[in-house]
Amino acid sequence: MKILELPRSEYRQASRTLTQAFFNYPDLSYYFPDPRKKQAQLNWMMHTGLVQTGRTGKIFKTEDNLGIMALMLPDSPQFNFWDYLFSGALFAPLVMNRESLKRMQFCEKYAFDTHQKAMSGRPHYYIWYLGVSPAAQGKGLGTALIHSLQTVAATENKPIYLETHKPTTVAYYQHLG
Repeated sequence: MKILELPRSEYRQASRTLTQAFFNYPDLSYYFPDPRKKQAQLNWMMHTGLVQTGRTGKIFKTEDNLGIMALMLPDSPQFNFWDYLFSGALFAPLVMNRESLKRMQFCEKYAFDTHQKAMSGRPHYYIWYLGVSPAAQGKGLGTALIHSLQTVAATENKPIYLETHKPTTVAYYQHLG
């Protein structure tokens, strides 16, 4: 299976794939509890994340566009004001209500702090998004994306970090190492 770098022109399509993949993800249901608005809010969040990642990291896709992996590279700088500005993240107060925004900021700060503590400044690859369209899950697309990264990381002797908030995916990631 071919793994390709995602061109900027395909961010919108990739954000729709990620929205489908993460639609029932526990944290995102916590951020976006209103089922009438969730689709649009989640799509906005995924697109914003892809734009941010594209500015400082890399985004990959399966050749059929059903699997997406966004990652920060070992030498990627921290996001800055300009990354937030250009990605559209500063529109969060207009997209989300105050309570949802507070919940998201609390959870994201916890994830950021945990990530920093776990990796303690060591250069590493950070899988920020790994999503496969629900219709294509279980067909090896996520595994192919991770294996492509594992090959690169192994040649550089760099670890890979990711987090999941979905207990059912823990065994999958452990199986992949």
